Amino acid sequence: MAGALAEVLGEVLVAADGEEVAVAALAARGVSLVGLYFGCSLSGPCAQLGASLAAFYGRFRGEAAAAGAQRLEIVFVSAEQEQQQWQEAVRTMPWLALPFAEKHRKVAELSEAASLFKLIRTLPAAVLLEAELLYKRRRRIRNGSERFSSEL
Repeated sequence: MAGALAEVLGEVLVAADGEEVAVAALAARGVSLVGLYFGCSLSGPCAQLGASLAAFYGRFRGEAAAAGAQRLEIVFVSAEQEQQQWQEAVRTMPWLALPFAEKHRKVAELSEAASLFKLIRTLPAAVLLEAELLYKRRRRIRNGSERFSSEL
């Protein structure tokens, strides 16, 4: 699973403190559910969804930690145009983020891989996907197979 997550998300993500987190470490922790949070710090609706998502994330992670499992990880996919805005946004979030330098390339890949173009029309948006499904879907699209939405 580590290779599957790394192929979809890249090799590293960034934590709120600026520390890089290896995607392989997520798989080692048993992460099987990936939340993609598409947003921008300058948007009121994004701030509202971010607050609700943070509350959900805190409850879910607390329950999972009590049970000895961390199945969920949320990854912030930023629409920020400036790196300083991105850094300020990431500092306030309890989850990981795509590195700023890779976000434009990865946004396109993630959107295509998860067929999010059908689910996401505006910001903010959040989608929870099984990590293995996200990987399989990306492989099928990249290999030129037909696009399908029955699995979502």
